[in-house]
Amino acid sequence: MRMRTYKRWRGLLTSALALTLSTSACSGDDDGQEQPLLGVGEACTDDASCESTLCLSDLQHCAATCASTSECEGSDVCADGFCVAADYCDEGFGPGCAPAECDPECGDNARCESLAEGGASCVCDAGFEGDGFTCLPEGSDLCESDNGGCGDPDESRCTVVTIEGAPAVECLPVNPCDEDNGGCGDPDTFFCTNPEPFVAACGRINPCDEDNGGCGDPDYNTCTNTAPGDVACEALDACESNNGGCGLEYDYACVPNPGAEPGCWFIGVCEESLVIDASMEAVIRAEEPDTPHDNVWTLVNPAGFSTDFNGSGLLIDAVGETHSLYSFDIDPGDYNLDDLWRVSLEQVTLLWDHDPGLPTTLDTRRVSNAWTAGVDGANDVTWNTRPDELSDALSSSRIDPAGGGTQVLSDPSRKMADMLTPELAQGESRRVSLSSISNGPAVVFYSRGVSNPMLRPRLDLRFLTCDHIRPAPVASASVNRLEPAQTYTPGEGLLVDSDRNEAFLRFELQIPSGATITNARLELTTDEMSDEGQPSEFIVDTSTEDAWDEAAITWDTRPAAQNTELGRFMLDPARLAEAPETVGVETFELTEAVRESVAAGGLITLRIAAEGDASARFFDRSAASYQQPVLRVIYE
Repeated sequence: MRMRTYKRWRGLLTSALALTLSTSACSGDDDGQEQPLLGVGEACTDDASCESTLCLSDLQHCAATCASTSECEGSDVCADGFCVAADYCDEGFGPGCAPAECDPECGDNARCESLAEGGASCVCDAGFEGDGFTCLPEGSDLCESDNGGCGDPDESRCTVVTIEGAPAVECLPVNPCDEDNGGCGDPDTFFCTNPEPFVAACGRINPCDEDNGGCGDPDYNTCTNTAPGDVACEALDACESNNGGCGLEYDYACVPNPGAEPGCWFIGVCEESLVIDASMEAVIRAEEPDTPHDNVWTLVNPAGFSTDFNGSGLLIDAVGETHSLYSFDIDPGDYNLDDLWRVSLEQVTLLWDHDPGLPTTLDTRRVSNAWTAGVDGANDVTWNTRPDELSDALSSSRIDPAGGGTQVLSDPSRKMADMLTPELAQGESRRVSLSSISNGPAVVFYSRGVSNPMLRPRLDLRFLTCDHIRPAPVASASVNRLEPAQTYTPGEGLLVDSDRNEAFLRFELQIPSGATITNARLELTTDEMSDEGQPSEFIVDTSTEDAWDEAAITWDTRPAAQNTELGRFMLDPARLAEAPETVGVETFELTEAVRESVAAGGLITLRIAAEGDASARFFDRSAASYQQPVLRVIYE
């Protein structure tokens, strides 16, 4: 980069050298050919050829020298002793290379030299010294002695300032924020920080920086500083991202709770099925008590009912009462028998016919294994040699009269699970024989010989594979508004009838310490309801207390209801007329109530009430295990 001082020095050197050479030539060196320097305006190629020592790079002629702009022609300005265009710049030299104004502005007793070397800069006026921003009279140093009277230099700094043209002392604290908020303004709106001694830095206070501005948990609420001292809060729905952290969407439902932690509810599959194909099957008919059945299908038919299956010709009239027999060899393998939850006999219809005046259910019963004594014996079983029945109905499968076509008949039964559990516990593999008996329809089923395995008769054993408990209630009772002092009698069932009767269930829940409850399901079984012919609706909520005695509870002393609905269910009289019905309530609200109860000690009282004129009687805790109310709780 060309520098002004260098150019002027170089110009003087060049002139001196020319004078020396000229003198030498006059002194007798007639052979010397010295080239004269070029004058102002003459064409040039380099600075050394010009008398002024500057060859203008844009015009390629020698520049004129000057002391002020008034000496220059046209619009040229005087820059460092040369007349140049106002925008001239060559390798860092010229007024066009630097800003015309000083930024920041110069201090008192200083001026801006816009054409200074290296760009516009502040310089102190004559008689003052400093950096152009602080200019004091030359020779003044009021802070040199005793820190200028400002006290301990570790606590206060002495600074010389100019007041009305004369130097004066200003004492600055080490932390300027200690006085008048460092000059930052209202301390409720602006803050002052002291990043280094004697320096104050100001900023606006953001209320959101402390306690999220009072907006709540910052994970679920945003705080925005809309104006000095003001905030705007917005509740977030955590379920909108990553399923709220609940886990895989097909296993967990995220229940929105804007502004707070969302609810996580397990909706995944907690059951695994062990499916066993029938190892033997047979059909026995009362109309031909000594004749074994040898067809490729199985059949059930109620007593006194005949059909030709809508003219199909598959069966003739008067087949009489007919049962199907099945045998299953069961190996539970690694399944825990304590987790056996339900069992069902699955049969697939081939043809069926139904008398509208009769029920549409088929009962499954346990029978003796005597008919399976050898393959030939199974094939030869007849009505007269049929096995003894070992149980009443374990389950009741229902044909849908409006369903038509092929139907899979299955009724997952807690009663059958209770029956099979002790049998399976006796060995690694156990044989179980069942009979299928019709209460109304005549049905032809696919047999075990069909090529499609999904059509064969099967036994489906369902095991709960999640960590769970499923306690029966420790107390149950029903109360009557019309007899407000009457107490409950165990074994009479739990009557729930319009606004007259309510039922109460108390459960004691114990789960491992630190476990999290993810799902709860209440199950009730009934075999009696009103005969109005319309589905009835019932509501489940919880009570305000758990300290009630089932032997002493009355309408007048019953615990108050929370009146917070946990769920509701329907009962269909058409289904109930054919077999007992089990209903379930499985909601997030019920799960939350169970969580709160476990956290508070493990007791929860549920109230069952009727909606409108609904009426039904449910089994109480004194019923058989498969009929008792049960609260299944899943945890992890």
